[in-house]
Amino acid sequence: MSITLTISDQSYTLKTGETIIGRDTSCDIIIQDPSVSRRHAKIISGDFDGVLVDLGSYHGAAVNGEKIKGRVNIYQNDVIGIGSVVIRVDAGPARPIVDDSDAPAEKSKPSKGFKFAFTQSDVDKAQSQNRLKNPVYIALMIVLGVLALLSVLLLAMPGAGKKKRRVLSQSDVIRITREYLDAAPVVTIEGLSDEQITEAAKELFLNAEKKRAFIEIRPDQAYDSYRRYQKSLTLLKALGHKPDYYDRLMLNMNDCRKVVVDKIRRFFQEGWVARKKGDYEKAQQAYQMIINTVPSQDYPISAMISSDIRFISSKLALKGKKK
Repeated sequence: MSITLTISDQSYTLKTGETIIGRDTSCDIIIQDPSVSRRHAKIISGDFDGVLVDLGSYHGAAVNGEKIKGRVNIYQNDVIGIGSVVIRVDAGPARPIVDDSDAPAEKSKPSKGFKFAFTQSDVDKAQSQNRLKNPVYIALMIVLGVLALLSVLLLAMPGAGKKKRRVLSQSDVIRITREYLDAAPVVTIEGLSDEQITEAAKELFLNAEKKRAFIEIRPDQAYDSYRRYQKSLTLLKALGHKPDYYDRLMLNMNDCRKVVVDKIRRFFQEGWVARKKGDYEKAQQAYQMIINTVPSQDYPISAMISSDIRFISSKLALKGKKK
């Protein structure tokens, strides 16, 4: 049975036997993608079946959206996931059809007298007529009509529909910050050899180590170091091996992440307390330190905090006019 695969608009017809898929140049099908391991998976093509086997890859394999463990049969029109790469099975074994013809058939009982045939429209019409005669249904429709009228009147009132200004809580800030930090960075390795990737990972690690020494002096250094550690880790995962500095990288990366979160928590708490006390100058300084700690345009908290800073600035301006 011949199996044909399509990967990125390129077609592959598999030979009978084993076909190795991975990033290594020795594989039968080579896929240069960071989510694909060197020897990621293999497909065993037989006379009457096809089997997908995960070779212990880092990101795993899936069939029709379900992650596999070990080996699983594949059929025509299946969709295989190798890391983040999608592979379509255009030709292959047909999926077996479950035959339920042996199941006992339900015996029909002969009807007595006349036989009436009702269509669905007849049933719907009868139910509608019964509802219109039901006093409970009538009362419910009156209530719904009154509620709809009240909604229209409320929307027409002055000030209705104005968007309320969102007030951030400390738990919101910490949750959003952690989600932002845990997002995997985008690292392009297309066209790079394993030696170049290894060298880039170590260079990022060493740069992160240098910047980490200044995290107590400059608030942005902890974040900058964390991102460099994270990118180095992403490159190492693409290679599929752990160098001698791997444990140190993980320890220092998690330490920088904790420092960033703790700084954000402390600055937000200081700003919140100062704002409650009416000390808008101190609140403005604390909120600005949050933006300085994570100096990134796509950091969600920056836009929200900037809105608070503008609000505080208006309060300070009013306070200055009163003086």
